[in-house]
Amino acid sequence: MSKPGRSALLAEMGLAPLWRLRRPPHDGPAEVSAEAPAVLEETPPPAASAAASEREAAIQAMDWAALKRAVPACTACALHGARKQA
Repeated sequence: MSKPGRSALLAEMGLAPLWRLRRPPHDGPAEVSAEAPAVLEETPPPAASAAASEREAAIQAMDWAALKRAVPACTACALHGARKQA
């Protein structure tokens, strides 16, 4: 499908405006950095605390009804501050 035809089809479906790049893509060879890539050292993830492990185990043991009751009371992260339902 041609680009004008595609644009007209999208406009007819209400999916316009069609976003386009401001600059055309560069056709030349890609620029290559002369610098060596940075070496990232792998660090192990932080160990979970015993309380977090116990909490995760308790959540995994919940059925849907228990989970539905637990979610409104959860204050484990900052998301509870923006919660609209109690």
